[in-house]
Amino acid sequence: MKILKAIYYLSIAILIFWFLVTALLAFGPIEITGHLEYSYQTWRFFSIAFAILFTLAGTLGQNDSFGIWVVKIILTLIIDAFVMFVMLMAVLGNMCSNSDGQVLFQSKSDLSDKIVVRYFGCGATDSTPATLSIAHIKYFTPHVFIVKEKHMDTTTIDHSKWVRVQQEKAE
Repeated sequence: MKILKAIYYLSIAILIFWFLVTALLAFGPIEITGHLEYSYQTWRFFSIAFAILFTLAGTLGQNDSFGIWVVKIILTLIIDAFVMFVMLMAVLGNMCSNSDGQVLFQSKSDLSDKIVVRYFGCGATDSTPATLSIAHIKYFTPHVFIVKEKHMDTTTIDHSKWVRVQQEKAE
C-alpha cells in the first residue's frame, strides 16, 4: 500500500513539476532551442502521459466496487487522451518562433552576454517577412539562454561595457 501511495504522490509531483516548467518557459525569460527543445518536448509529453496513468495508484481504492474501478480507469484514460491531444495540437500549432541572427555587441566582462538581432516568424505558414528586434541575451549553453531585454535600443547602451562584433563579409 505504501508503494502505491508513493507512486501516486510521485505522479502528482511530476505533473506539478511539468506545469511549473512549462509556465516558466511560456511566460518567463528562459528559452530552449535546438535538440534540447526536442528532448524537452519528448520528455514532457511522455512523462505527463504516464504520470496521469499512475495517478490511478492513489485513486483506486481496495473497498471500491468493480464498477467504480472501471469508471475510474475509463475516466483516467479519457483525461489522459484529451491531455495528449491538447499537447500534440499545441506542439503542431506552434510553428512560430524566434531565431537569433547577427550578434551586434558582446559584453567585455562576460562573453556569453550578447546583444543580437532576433527574427520572429512562422515559417511556411506565414507569407510575411520575419519581424526583427534587438534583444539582450545571456547564454548558458548554445541552446539555453535568458532573454534579459526583448526590445532594446542600441544607441543607449554603455559602450564602455560592450564591444561591437565585426561580421565577416561574404565574398
